[in-house]
Amino acid sequence: MSGAAETTYYTNDRVTVTNARFMVDGETHAISGITSVKLGVKKPNRILPAALIIFELLALTSGKNLATLSIWHWLIILLPGLIWVCLQRTHYTVTVDLQRNLTHFAA
Repeated sequence: MSGAAETTYYTNDRVTVTNARFMVDGETHAISGITSVKLGVKKPNRILPAALIIFELLALTSGKNLATLSIWHWLIILLPGLIWVCLQRTHYTVTVDLQRNLTHFAA
């Protein structure tokens, strides 16, 4: 790149991508050396937290007068399942083929 300024396309605490370089965990690779890029997405399994929430709802409503339950009853019973769902994250991976070797990065 003769005289042109380097443009940053993406940056976070581990990865920086510019129009000339790809930097991850302290390693720098030239963009010209990258032959292919694949993105992988691994979504969390939310079946167990959903089942827990459904079980908690059934336990809370079985044989009770719902009008007598306060908001605190609902929160205390449902909170574990809701927290479990909220703490689950989708994981992204990038696989970069660098002319000589295959490099796998997890974000």
